[in-house]
Amino acid sequence: MTAATERRLAVFDIDGTLTQTAHVDESCYAEAIRLEWNVENISTDWGAYEHSTDNAIASEVSRTRRGRDATTEELASLRDRFVGLLRAQLAREPGLFRETPGGARVFAELRARGWDVAIATGGWTPSARLKLATAGISTDRVAAAFACDARPRADIIRLAMSRADALAGNLAARVAYLGDGRWDLTASRELGIGFVGIGTGVRAQSLAEAGAAHVFADFYDVDRLVAALERVAAPPCTKPDRCRS
Repeated sequence: MTAATERRLAVFDIDGTLTQTAHVDESCYAEAIRLEWNVENISTDWGAYEHSTDNAIASEVSRTRRGRDATTEELASLRDRFVGLLRAQLAREPGLFRETPGGARVFAELRARGWDVAIATGGWTPSARLKLATAGISTDRVAAAFACDARPRADIIRLAMSRADALAGNLAARVAYLGDGRWDLTASRELGIGFVGIGTGVRAQSLAEAGAAHVFADFYDVDRLVAALERVAAPPCTKPDRCRS
């Protein structure tokens, strides 16, 4: 496959990346754990957990605060409680579920420039799809993977890549992940793929300090975004233990 025809794949996180839902996600998640498990004041510094994904965080909270592993049924009940809280919050304050500016059209813009797209999020499937739908982000023929599929973020991204490859019928030659957290950058490094940060203020500064070469506040300037993706996108690592940097 030549450079002119190689398939390029951009994989997107959701909260804080495609949608500006990080705050409502944090508050509803913490409240779901309080209501379900009577555990108060959990840390919402997701980077402090072993894996920054919904199932993994809940499991760690259960071990450290309840002294035991959460059962499959307990995790499912917690997920449903969380989604219910999100729906209630959406009814009260729909403005908390808006897209990151330009997010609703970025998939089409990238495809027009020769990029394939996918979604890989640390959120549970029903909550993630609720946020995308509410923000007006179409996922038609967009491969996706969620916290319901795997716990480590790198595994979720890897699965989204695999599903995108299957949908396209060939392997992506170069891949980049777009995310808003240091954990997103860490997972990208583990996989050997490129990374582009999305964020403003403290979040943007944190990503830059962690080594992100490109950080965007939004998706308005697609030409600059594509130029950054072209610079950082890399072939996925086939030997993960040798990809970490």
